[in-house]
Amino acid sequence: MAKNKNNGTSSISAEQMEQIHRCGQELMDALAQICQENGLRYYVIAGTLLGAVRHNGPIPWDDDVDVCMPREDCERLKQIMLGRTDDGPYHIVCSETDPNFSIFILRLMKRGTVYLSQIVMDRDAKYKELWLDIFPLDNAPDKQGIGYRLHGAAVRFMKKCVANKGLRSVANRGPKGKVMHVVLLPFSLETLRKWTDKLIQRWADRDTNYFVSWGSHYHFLKQTMPKAWYEPATQVLYNGKYYRAPGQWDKVLTQLYGDYMTPPPKEERTGHGAFEVKF
Repeated sequence: MAKNKNNGTSSISAEQMEQIHRCGQELMDALAQICQENGLRYYVIAGTLLGAVRHNGPIPWDDDVDVCMPREDCERLKQIMLGRTDDGPYHIVCSETDPNFSIFILRLMKRGTVYLSQIVMDRDAKYKELWLDIFPLDNAPDKQGIGYRLHGAAVRFMKKCVANKGLRSVANRGPKGKVMHVVLLPFSLETLRKWTDKLIQRWADRDTNYFVSWGSHYHFLKQTMPKAWYEPATQVLYNGKYYRAPGQWDKVLTQLYGDYMTPPPKEERTGHGAFEVKF
């Protein structure tokens, strides 16, 4: 077991980061196996895809793993994990398992680990373990004009409302955050989540040619991409193993990062700011 603790400023050692990367790949292996056994589609995405392409493994300063899944596959995965009766090493985290969960993704976590950062501590989260992020891919309209942009703005606003409602305290927030907290007092986190989920899945029953990842912190227009960029999928090498990735990964990475092969300046090479980790 390794432990690192300080007063809130990340000081993860190189050895601990290697352990975080090993744990992240262990979670990715577990997810890949579940998906293979159940015929589910997944794709490594964002920093994990970038790491595979640029570093043939994890980005040295990145401390989590990102995958995405079409909504229907994501929901099936959730039900499979929720239906497990054994107390295995991995479990799914969502609003059904944590009433205070205030982000619109799933997380696969490893029991017995600890990952604490200021972001984690700001929220009254039930689980504080090392995780793998699973971003649902929802249908997006083929015409992404002003109507889609207004819809996206509404989703972004509701996500902020949910995030504000999920805070442990707003005492150290700015004036806008405190005003939003007061305005939201009559509404429960569950109600706000339901309203936001309805907006997110507006095109669920339509046959569209685009996916959007609403759970991402990137702008929704960056995350709106043709489904043809994902399928047929390909395999990318990540730390000695192959994982599913978008078939047109170059287009995905270019849309997200621009010149993705050039690493960012040293001052921007940061993770989530952990101040305590245990393995």
